[in-house]
Amino acid sequence: MMKFFAATFLSTLLLAEPAAATGTPKKKRNAEIEVVNLTYRQPFSPPFWMSHRCDMPKKLFKFGARASNGLALLAETGSGAGLMEEFPSKGNKYVCATGQHDGPIRPSERDTIKVRMGRCDCVSMASMLIHTNDAFVAINGMNIDYLYEPEFLPALDAGSETNDELCKNMPGPACATIDERNGRNLTDVEGFVHVHRNMQDVGDLIDFGWLNPTAKVSGYAYEI
Repeated sequence: MMKFFAATFLSTLLLAEPAAATGTPKKKRNAEIEVVNLTYRQPFSPPFWMSHRCDMPKKLFKFGARASNGLALLAETGSGAGLMEEFPSKGNKYVCATGQHDGPIRPSERDTIKVRMGRCDCVSMASMLIHTNDAFVAINGMNIDYLYEPEFLPALDAGSETNDELCKNMPGPACATIDERNGRNLTDVEGFVHVHRNMQDVGDLIDFGWLNPTAKVSGYAYEI
């Protein structure tokens, strides 16, 4: 029994984040995160990013739970504006900074996202698969120091819009010559975040599906 408690205690110490020395303020950092689009024909919208404390109680999303309005907006349109409102950095002790990258990431391409970490250790990120109704890829609160090992991400479904695959309800350059309305079909929504079931070729676009993983993400932080 004593061995069990000793092992549990040691495990707790090993898993805990290292504490700063007494009287020594934590130094500010920035981070560079590389995102590789592994899909064949699905561009990623400019990624939304957020640096935050690892103990932040509110997450970007929870599997099996309803997507927030901000996440739904990103998954359906690519805009991170709603998430920036839901996770303000001013007056929020958990969030250090938020932002959105300055351009999309095209299939088979990679780009580096510059993130202001401040004194926060965790990062969240989300990007829409543009030729879908509400598919996205995301990092949901990961310690930046663990991202030196690449993370391979599946496509997720926000569950906020029907997957009718019709251009009148999807953005993206492939739909520009078909229908540019980018409306919203709510007739048969799933209602919760889950792993996406892929494109089914039931709408206007054919051969825009993917095989998971859809993205490879890695990164590092450095003191400033």
